[in-house]
Amino acid sequence: MGEEMILQGNAFVEGVLPSATVRKLTEEEMSVYRAPFPTPQSRRPTWRFPNELPIAGEPAGVYSTIEKAHRALAQSSYPKLLFAGNPGALISPAFAESFAKELKNCRVVQLSSGIHYLQEDHPDVIGANVKEWLIELGVVDGHRLYKANQTEHLFEPPKMAGRRTATGQYFSVGLGDRAVQTTSPMQPHNSMRNTVKLTFFFAVASVQLTSALKISALQVRPTSKVVTMRLASVHQLQVGMKSGVTFEISKIQPAEGALGNVRVIPSQQKPMIDGSPSLTVAGLQFVPNFQSAPVWLTPSQERPATVLVTVPFQVTTMEFSASFEIASVVLNSTSKEVIVQLPGAASTAGEGTPMFEIANLQLSEGGDIALMQLNLLGQGSKQT
Repeated sequence: MGEEMILQGNAFVEGVLPSATVRKLTEEEMSVYRAPFPTPQSRRPTWRFPNELPIAGEPAGVYSTIEKAHRALAQSSYPKLLFAGNPGALISPAFAESFAKELKNCRVVQLSSGIHYLQEDHPDVIGANVKEWLIELGVVDGHRLYKANQTEHLFEPPKMAGRRTATGQYFSVGLGDRAVQTTSPMQPHNSMRNTVKLTFFFAVASVQLTSALKISALQVRPTSKVVTMRLASVHQLQVGMKSGVTFEISKIQPAEGALGNVRVIPSQQKPMIDGSPSLTVAGLQFVPNFQSAPVWLTPSQERPATVLVTVPFQVTTMEFSASFEIASVVLNSTSKEVIVQLPGAASTAGEGTPMFEIANLQLSEGGDIALMQLNLLGQGSKQT
């Protein structure tokens, strides 16, 4: 397609989209599609895309990649679901049937009238078929699936829900007491659990010392809302996956002394970590008649020490955007036991790893963690 047609005329949104959708999109829906491409410069990727479609083997790099992808798809055995509209644009009903026969474990769903943007013409049918498909695979139970237009409270999430947007579906998938195996074939894996570990980055506000000058408790404040998430067992990581992904706390609702329900969203921020194992003392406070831990040590604010606090959570809900990127994750923790370590140490419990217990948790007026007291387990320390 011509550069001027796309960059100046926004041809994909104004021309291709309406002509490849059977029903007439509303002005409100069109405005959603137009929003990401308000200027000629913002439309440059939509011009680049059609010019890189492989035709007669060119561009060679793209052609080679597509060929490898087709071979991998043909060799795969994981379940597949293919939707086809009539007459279709790139995929006709007849081609869909013949293509599916060349694949292993592929189901074809023939929709009625449809061209290219099938999700705009048949959102309910597509959603219903995906639901039925997931139930048959045993990924989720039928009673845990909710209708696509149902909205649930954040901290009482459904096990699976979706919300219509002008660009298609916005899914919220609840894992319940199962996790989904992402390798072939797609089916429940009893040995997997939906447990993850969140690592928080805190500055030490004060340290409680015993009469033997050993740490009994810590009071800590968050350095930011940024946390890292990883699977509970490193050996479950797939090749190429990072051991920690950065998120930002969006909302927290403590319960029964634990961190309770926490909602996190993806973040590009990186936590600022002071890796020093020492801190500058600003003052000592003696606590009368408190023999087990009579001293509170207050560090200097000029050079606060950072500790990593790792907490186990259960994944209850994952929300995906229309482009199937993670939009948010809702987690729940009932555990008061946490791992506290200096930066650079491995965040896994093992022999000699100090375990602490959440003794007090204070929130700010905005609902964020303001201060948390952690008592070292096995020391018999009490909250002052």
